[in-house]
Amino acid sequence: MGFPLLGNEIKLLDSVDSTSNYVAKSLEEGSLAAGQVIMAHYQTAGRGQHGRFWQSADRQNTLFSFALSVNAIAASQQFLLSKAISLAIVSYLDGLKLSAVEIKWPNDILVDRRKIAGMLLEFKSIEARRMAIIGIGLNVNEMFRSALFRATSLRAEVGYPFDPIAVLKDLIISINRFLPAAFEPDGHLLQMAYLGRLFGKGEWIDFQDKERTYQGKIQDVDDRGQLVVKSRQGYSTTYQMREVKINY
Repeated sequence: MGFPLLGNEIKLLDSVDSTSNYVAKSLEEGSLAAGQVIMAHYQTAGRGQHGRFWQSADRQNTLFSFALSVNAIAASQQFLLSKAISLAIVSYLDGLKLSAVEIKWPNDILVDRRKIAGMLLEFKSIEARRMAIIGIGLNVNEMFRSALFRATSLRAEVGYPFDPIAVLKDLIISINRFLPAAFEPDGHLLQMAYLGRLFGKGEWIDFQDKERTYQGKIQDVDDRGQLVVKSRQGYSTTYQMREVKINY
């Protein structure tokens, strides 16, 4: 596989609107080094899935972005990247002995049904290259005091503070281990591992689409990122991102 290892160079920013915006601009300018990771202590306009704002306290969390060439991945299989990186984050959290670590479709990571990390994948064409811009936010030291706010952090789970930069370096090691699987022609093993950690796979949970709220079980997530849900009535529905909300 020809892509460089991530983290050969880490650029640390004090503050930026969004690390993913910074990566996108650097790509356009030709100033992003191969394998370079951009981390910020604070984002003034951090972005999550579906145009949501990713809110994070200053110097408390690990917020970073990087870019990869995805010419070797068919456009119909680009969600393999999300699967591989999600599993890399899960593996890192498993190493900390956290309990009930799950992937919530499309790109969130839960610990005991509380969000601890999120990811944003965007695709961009730069001359003859198809590039993926991956932004990741992991709650590290921030303490969430409201029981209604379904979020957690490493510190809240483990009981002691972490160095966000050290966390980044450990995450990069894990991502580098899992990334090659996204470029394999047969994603079967990656798919099986992903489904094995998917929140709602094989259990009744609540879904909300534009027509109704209902209970269903996740049957599959294909390489395009489409979610297949089977209702209690036995009907299967396939959703694109933004077409359904998973309540948890």
